[in-house]
Amino acid sequence: MPARSRRAVLVIDMSGTTFCDSAGVHAVITAHRPITKTRIQLRLVATAVLRIFKLAGAGQLFPT
Repeated sequence: MPARSRRAVLVIDMSGTTFCDSAGVHAVITAHRPITKTRIQLRLVATAVLRIFKLAGAGQLFPT
């Protein structure tokens, strides 16, 4: 695959996070906005806090 057709991937690893409030969700969404204008794909790794992201609708923004 040619290098120019590959997409870079930025992973936000929250696998060790046991609590996340609205400020944390907001921070991830805020990071997502400028990245969408680039060829970078943002992925979220969250186990214990995945539900809060889904409830906030942020689960639709990027692969979890």
